[in-house]
Amino acid sequence: MTAKRALLAAILGCGLAAPLLDPAQAEETWWPFSSAEQEDYNQAIAALRADPGNPGLLAAVANIASRLGNYEVAIGALEAILLQNPGLNRVRVELGVMYYRVGAYDVSRFHLEHALASGTLPPATEARARSFLAVDEDRMDGTSISGYVSAGLRRDSNPTLVSDKDLVQTNDPFFGDVVVANNQDSDPDFAGFLQGGILWREDLGNQWGETWDTTGLTYWRWQFDTEDVDIGYSKITSGPRISILPGTLDNAWVRPYVLGTLTFVDTGYATSSGGGGATVSKRFGTWLTLTGDGTVRYRDSSSDTQDGVIYTGLGKVSMALNEDILLSLGGAYERTDADASWRSSDRTTGFIDLNVRYNAPFGLTDYPWEFSVHGEISKVRYDSPDPTVSSTTERDDTNTRLVVRNTIGLSSSWFVYAEGGLYRNRSNFNNYEVENNYFAVGATWRF
Repeated sequence: MTAKRALLAAILGCGLAAPLLDPAQAEETWWPFSSAEQEDYNQAIAALRADPGNPGLLAAVANIASRLGNYEVAIGALEAILLQNPGLNRVRVELGVMYYRVGAYDVSRFHLEHALASGTLPPATEARARSFLAVDEDRMDGTSISGYVSAGLRRDSNPTLVSDKDLVQTNDPFFGDVVVANNQDSDPDFAGFLQGGILWREDLGNQWGETWDTTGLTYWRWQFDTEDVDIGYSKITSGPRISILPGTLDNAWVRPYVLGTLTFVDTGYATSSGGGGATVSKRFGTWLTLTGDGTVRYRDSSSDTQDGVIYTGLGKVSMALNEDILLSLGGAYERTDADASWRSSDRTTGFIDLNVRYNAPFGLTDYPWEFSVHGEISKVRYDSPDPTVSSTTERDDTNTRLVVRNTIGLSSSWFVYAEGGLYRNRSNFNNYEVENNYFAVGATWRF
């Protein structure tokens, strides 16, 4: 098996396309508020129930609720304050901001313009009101674009992902299953990489904040020596982000989408796929989010035996242990129905993510730093024996992966990072026993 075929087999058969993109996944981290903030909110609500008309308690509820993202409660409290004293234009500005947060843009504009017309706002409050009016003007065209670009250098101990065992098995036409010497070398190599992601969001123009989202992701890696295993991967999705039971079920979304992928190895075509899926998410308070995702896609490959349909399902729980620590746990299942049964498989995966945000040591930068860990373990069972390896025994793999990363925030747009990782594949055949360790450094620009 050549290095190029070994890498292609790893990408398609061992699910390594996604692991290559881990740095991209680390670019967007949801940082919720802590359970302590929720307790403050509960205490403020209890105090207000005991004294419903107290403007100080109403202001406290509005302040905490807005920080927690419970904008409807904040709106109610601010409206109650203005009923008592309509001339509080600083309160009216905050009410306009809250209406903007829930997508009631016309009502938001009314309150902001009313407060500005009074001529009584302090400079800072006036600037805040005008900034939201300016953002609303941009929103009127219905389009927003955000994303990131990242580049760097990495070193892999086994970039071709070939077995380092001395002996491997082969299925000989005359002698059957025999053991032979392994003539593949797992030499270390350096590589440069470039990756990027983009979100094109079209506002659907309703009060629930629903949008049409189109996302793009790409990753390219160029080896210094083993050039026949350069990798390119791109993925695009497009579909509406729709509120579930708006007004009844808060912070619940569903996003059906179409998707397409394209993979190159050694600048030549490797695979492409197309299909669709749906993501469902629900946030509970400020500390817990549940996410589910499922896809169905057809894959075409340069190796006809791997053409076929792929079904995936994923579930994830994200929990804020405090305002700076986010823990995610999840599981995934993937079924590959390839044209050749020995290429068909069932993959079951469990994973864990930990993100810790902290202040820069010794005040080196003004922007927070972030430490993250990703770990996963997968079990892969193939439907029938690989005819090139064995005539009787199906392949059975267990692979593990660990990625550790530290990101240094230079500003809200610029970051540098160092990352290390390991990949292990254990198999009932030496042919698929693979180990790879890597270290990478890079820089990211967000826009």
